[in-house]
Amino acid sequence: MIKKKLFVVLLVLFAMVGLFFEKNIFAENICQIKIEDKIFNGINKNGEILIPVRDVFENLNYLVTFDNFDTPCVNIRSGLTGFGINIGQKEIFVNAKKKVLKQVPEIIDDKIFVGLEIIDLTHEIFGASYEKNNNLIVINKKPGEFQIESEHYSEEKKNKSDEAWAKINYCKPIVEPKLNSAFVDKINKILDKDIQEFLNTVDENTKAYDGGFIEHDLPPLNYESAFDVFYNKNGLLCIMIENYYNNQGVHPDTERISHVFDLKNNKELALNDILTDGYENKIYDLFVDYVKKEYGEYGDETVKSILESISKEINNVKFYLSDNSLKIYFDVYQVGAYAMGYPTIEIKYDSNKDLFKIAL
Repeated sequence: MIKKKLFVVLLVLFAMVGLFFEKNIFAENICQIKIEDKIFNGINKNGEILIPVRDVFENLNYLVTFDNFDTPCVNIRSGLTGFGINIGQKEIFVNAKKKVLKQVPEIIDDKIFVGLEIIDLTHEIFGASYEKNNNLIVINKKPGEFQIESEHYSEEKKNKSDEAWAKINYCKPIVEPKLNSAFVDKINKILDKDIQEFLNTVDENTKAYDGGFIEHDLPPLNYESAFDVFYNKNGLLCIMIENYYNNQGVHPDTERISHVFDLKNNKELALNDILTDGYENKIYDLFVDYVKKEYGEYGDETVKSILESISKEINNVKFYLSDNSLKIYFDVYQVGAYAMGYPTIEIKYDSNKDLFKIAL
């Protein structure tokens, strides 16, 4: 009996020693990932740095969602762009271009990790960068005059069998400049209202469902809201929110909400604050060129029909600022069929200076 107890004690001791060394070996491979004042643990694996996807990208102000309907996949997106990472696969597609990761994305301790090179591979769409100093990696957000943070929300609606029949996720922008002001508070209330309207639309879309359609082996309904910061300098801040509604119909619906805030003069800018008088004629002429180029092959009647719609809606265009140009667009269905998407024209700052009231 004594020998048996001694054997059990030795087994426990060996297990504790093994666990101690295992933890210390793992601890030696830990590196720190820093984004502003937030610090996360990364992993140094065979000389390659792995970063926790959700921790990093959510703190870079992007929407991160997980999809396990076909294959395990994490999706990362801003308002207008994004990409997916399939667990166990090195290939990703950024702006329809194939990129290859050095390390296979994997799940470690219930977190998804991907190689640090993902920051380089997605720099063209997200603008983030990093600095590496031994076991400290500092990841920098897209540069800009005003600090932008984000609030993240995730919810699943489930039926009585605990099956998810709807997923709701949003990433809401929050403006935090160095000096607080009443106008910044007003901006954030405007952005709050945008998200609330998104959630109200989601409620309208889901109130008629009870999850019964899961029997048809369809993915859950999916609703997402994410944002882009397209212009962040010269006292101006341009934020665009894109909402995505997938009711598992013929195609998903989207909507874009854009704002240009002037933090020098404490106002939200309209198009006539940016362009000189009579700009409607210039915009219409540019849309004529756009329609002829994009839809001329469908015949004169199609072109004529689209241009008639544009003529009626020319005072209801939306717009946003990018670093190099003013983008003017119509909503889906506003001047044509769903397949047209968001008809958009571009007015470059450097070659159209006489059209602009403000310096961009």
